Amino acid sequence: MTENSQVTDSFFENESTQMAFSITGSRALGLSSDKPAEKVCEFLAHHIARKPQDLMVHVQRIKLAVDHDLEPVLHGALLDLFIALGPRGYALRKCMYDLASKVLDKESIQYLADGLEKGIKANDPIAEQGVSVLCRSIMGSIELVEIDQPADDPGHGPLEQALANIECSQLEDAQDVLEQSVRADASSLEQQILLLDLYRKTDNKTRFSAFYSTLDEGAMLNPQAWREMADHFGIEG
Repeated sequence: MTENSQVTDSFFENESTQMAFSITGSRALGLSSDKPAEKVCEFLAHHIARKPQDLMVHVQRIKLAVDHDLEPVLHGALLDLFIALGPRGYALRKCMYDLASKVLDKESIQYLADGLEKGIKANDPIAEQGVSVLCRSIMGSIELVEIDQPADDPGHGPLEQALANIECSQLEDAQDVLEQSVRADASSLEQQILLLDLYRKTDNKTRFSAFYSTLDEGAMLNPQAWREMADHFGIEG
């Protein structure tokens, strides 16, 4: 390896490390960064290649590509979401499809529209893959690769439903889904973080207070975050 390539690799690793702290940990649907949008999308794509079921990162990547009119990136990002969900998660796939349709060309829109109902497999023949990291197709090939779908990660899970509601500006519906899920099974930190973020965004003290008063402290996976939200609304106890 040459000295120049070592310097380049070192720079990329440092840049990736910086983005790992500033971007991957963000649960906001709309990302802001001082890095070029293409570079951020590339970073998110690498994350999806490692964790195909991280739906929040899929949504972040798609929204960023839409906001910056990155058509090849957007086409690949939609393909990756469809592949990760397979035939499941129609609400989220449809919401992201509608969001992206104003940027994608007619051929891409038609292909993705055909895949809305049945989903898309990683090895399905695809003429144009865009910047996809999950697509494994070879034109005319037999099935070679399948994306593993965790048995305990259903496509219509509460987090996915909430994300779809949020993207369609149905914030109260998203809160309904997350509150019901947390009451039934308070094992998802990601759901609790998203729910707290919704309370803050909607500035709904009454709703937060009603839920907070019924939530057992042992169910709070991040007690400090819940206390800080209570302080934000001026709620004691």
